[in-house]
Amino acid sequence: MYDGIGSCFFILICIPSIKIIIMSDYLWKIKANTNWGKVLKGMEVDVVVRNNTGKPTTDAIRDALEAKYNIKIAGGMPSSTFDFQKG
Repeated sequence: MYDGIGSCFFILICIPSIKIIIMSDYLWKIKANTNWGKVLKGMEVDVVVRNNTGKPTTDAIRDALEAKYNIKIAGGMPSSTFDFQKG
């Protein structure tokens, strides 16, 4: 209803907070420091970790070793088997 004095309309605009996510890749150089199953001391692989600044998982290391050296590695390999160097 218009009362002759004037009307003011307010429009509320809701903008959800926008988060900017920066995707980053980190290269890790992994070298076996001891023998473990088919993994021999001195074997080396490079592993890229995406969107995480932490060390690569043993699953990622196992996959890289299997691909590079054409071997099959059993589960349960401890991360202490390797030296990690962030490249």
